[in-house]
Amino acid sequence: MNQTLNTLNELWIEAGEKVENYNDKINQMLKNENFSAQTLRDLTAKRDHAQARCDALRNQVDEAQATQVAHLRSSGQLPLGNGENQTDHSFISDFKALMRGDSKITNLVTSSKDESGEAAGLTIPQDLRTSINVLKRQYDVMEQYVNVENVTTASGSRVYEKWTNITPLTKLDSEDETIGENDDPNL
Repeated sequence: MNQTLNTLNELWIEAGEKVENYNDKINQMLKNENFSAQTLRDLTAKRDHAQARCDALRNQVDEAQATQVAHLRSSGQLPLGNGENQTDHSFISDFKALMRGDSKITNLVTSSKDESGEAAGLTIPQDLRTSINVLKRQYDVMEQYVNVENVTTASGSRVYEKWTNITPLTKLDSEDETIGENDDPNL
């Protein structure tokens, strides 16, 4: 039953996309000054046929959903149980109590304080990344290369390679000279 409903739903979505494609083709053709009236009638007829099919599939989806709900009721199951409704009511009452500052509810909520010292009543994890971000090494002004990151957490940190760890290459006097041992970075 559920598989049939999913199949009907997918067919309905595909039919709706076909209607949209026909509408786009008609709009594109109308933008062209020398369009054919016969082609316009043909595309309009195809679009109307696709729209009728889309509407019929939508009716089938609605009917399948109604049949599924009726089957649930006949088997003794209800789409929404009384326990779920009670959960909604308890959530609403708890939320109202939280907004009023009721100590029974506010004591259940634990959180750390933000930068201003206010406790927002939320548990917000810190954003810590331990991967090393290596910037391109060059000795130019780096103002244009500053990264701005939008984050969704209250605090966090990033790890970057330090300039003190960079060892420059030794100057070579001639082209034939061999390059000595380098102090390559190690992790």
